[in-house]
Formats: sequence, structure tokens, C-alpha cells
Amino acid sequence: MSRLIVLIKGELQRLNKYHVTTVSFVVAIVWFLLLYFIDDIDILKMMLPFVIMVDATMMSIIFVGSVMFF
Repeated sequence: MSRLIVLIKGELQRLNKYHVTTVSFVVAIVWFLLLYFIDDIDILKMMLPFVIMVDATMMSIIFVGSVMFF
């Protein structure tokens, strides 16, 4: 169990070191603002699944890219 905690702590430090968490937070704010300013509920219902899929895909690509780069 102690090894798991050390691994998780090291992973979180690495994510902060390479600014992956910062980029993730900024992207989440951008998506929130985009969805917040959509007035039409039908467009919002259509965009929400798209945003979730694109966000998950892009964050995994950014993560893999940062691992390969650093």
C-alpha cells in the first residue's frame, strides 16, 4: 500500500512539473465558458456529449505527448 501512495504522489508531482494539470484546468475553464454562453438548450444538449468526448480524447493526447516529450 505504501508503494502505491509513493507512485501516486510521484505521478502527481510529474504532472505538475510538466504543467499537464495546468493545461487541463485551462481547457476545462474554456469548455465551461463555451457551454455557459450557449443560450439555446437544444444546441447545449447536442454539444455536451461532443465536448466530453473531445475533452477526454484531447487530454489523453496531451498526456501522451508530454510523456514522450519530457
